Amino acid sequence: MKIKLETGKFYPCYPVYVFSYYAENGKELITTMSSSFTLGNLLVLGVGKSSKFATILQRNPDFCINFLSRTYLRQIELAGTILNRNYSDKTELVGFHFDKSKASNAPYIKEASLIWECRMKNCDQNGDVGFLTVTAEILGRLCDSNLFKNNEFQYNQLDIPLFEADSRQKVYRFMTDEARPAGLYYKDFIARKKSM
Repeated sequence: MKIKLETGKFYPCYPVYVFSYYAENGKELITTMSSSFTLGNLLVLGVGKSSKFATILQRNPDFCINFLSRTYLRQIELAGTILNRNYSDKTELVGFHFDKSKASNAPYIKEASLIWECRMKNCDQNGDVGFLTVTAEILGRLCDSNLFKNNEFQYNQLDIPLFEADSRQKVYRFMTDEARPAGLYYKDFIARKKSM
């Protein structure tokens, strides 16, 4: 039996990441997000219309998306809840360290395990809704060397917090070290069909 889920929203575990970008004065700014999807080098994300990031995107379309491990969850949460407009020293309060992206005019967080260097291509206003839909190109990807072994990415070593929420509660979920290659179930299905 199914019951109706009475909620105005539901987020079924999206990866949590921290945007990093330059302010007009060249200072590094950050904010935490989770609503996004990618297809190849295409990135689509939702951004609050009144956010500092939305304002700056109109002048500088470059930014980085930084995926950090759960050990940085305190900083990740502070980057999303402390507002730039209320704390001019927000970035310093959170305590990340930065380096300059070579692919885009944006800073990236040195502590991040995985980084996407991005450039905005399009920004839709979405009518009266309070957010923008930003379409961007992923220009480059960087990752920690410990995520590679024998020249292959180690999927089971990536430890990104996930965000799950409805109208009543927000929670973090976590990745495990379990990883299975895609396609095994299909191969098993085909093998069973052939043996019949």
